[in-house]
Amino acid sequence: MRPGLPGAPAGAGRLAHIRAVLAARLWLESGQAYTDGKAWWRSERRIRAALPSTAGAAHIPDAEIHWPSTGTSPHAGQVWAVEAELTPKPAARTMRIMAGLLSPPRYAQVIYLTAPAARPVVARAAGDLPGPLRGKVTVRDLPPAAFLPGAAR
Repeated sequence: MRPGLPGAPAGAGRLAHIRAVLAARLWLESGQAYTDGKAWWRSERRIRAALPSTAGAAHIPDAEIHWPSTGTSPHAGQVWAVEAELTPKPAARTMRIMAGLLSPPRYAQVIYLTAPAARPVVARAAGDLPGPLRGKVTVRDLPPAAFLPGAAR
């Protein structure tokens, strides 16, 4: 099998990314607001599966967090995009991804969880977004469980 095809073995970089997304999920789901708000996680795989075959080439986030419209939800009715970044992409590309996730209003918030190497580029891209979009991107560190013990960060 060739890498990148369904059923093909994942490369080391892809495995590291999958680990980071899983660690992010476990960390976010353990939060009080997530629990109290009865939020739920939708993986990239499920997002892709729900798209029509004619869907365009818009960026698909690593996951979504859905906040139901309940009295206990601190973000009732919102859907957030979650991105895990281990390595820096070019700042212009990162900013295009952010802007695409936010307009037209696809997501109420975009949460970037980053490795130290990716954080400066992601933070710069978020800061360079136009005013109304800038406040809709949150940049945080990935939780420690996102990295293999002894792995370079």
